[in-house]
Amino acid sequence: MKNDACHCFSDAKAFKGKGEFRQALSVAEAFLFQIHEEMALLSAQSRQIRNRPFYLELHKPVTTTAYRVWKLRWRLGGARNGHTNWEHLAPQLDRMAIGERDWYVQFNVRMLELNVIELVTRTRCRWFRSHLLQLGEMVSDSTPASRELNKVQRR
Repeated sequence: MKNDACHCFSDAKAFKGKGEFRQALSVAEAFLFQIHEEMALLSAQSRQIRNRPFYLELHKPVTTTAYRVWKLRWRLGGARNGHTNWEHLAPQLDRMAIGERDWYVQFNVRMLELNVIELVTRTRCRWFRSHLLQLGEMVSDSTPASRELNKVQRR
């Protein structure tokens, strides 16, 4: 007769925590994908204003490395059409109606939040992936979020 009292300790190698790291990586990648979608939506919303003096542009560098850096940046509209920072937009904001200025201020706050959340989440994904690779684990790129995150964007 087999003793069932200690069968749970028969394979100690099974309890290294790799499954939890794979799950955490999957959750972090899905969250990063959601952040990227929200960044794209915020950029699109900022472009919908007619005669806009500036708008948000989403930078997605073309690279084959995992977890490319996505970043929202202000860009001047019209003939000037260059990148700028929030401090250089202050004179134009002062000439706007209060409602319009508040709208741009809210966009700037959300842009800053999304850029920081994207950076932290991307770093977290890299850490989980690096940890799994150090443990000798093959890390799958087959999840929908992972495939989207690592897809090379063509311009």
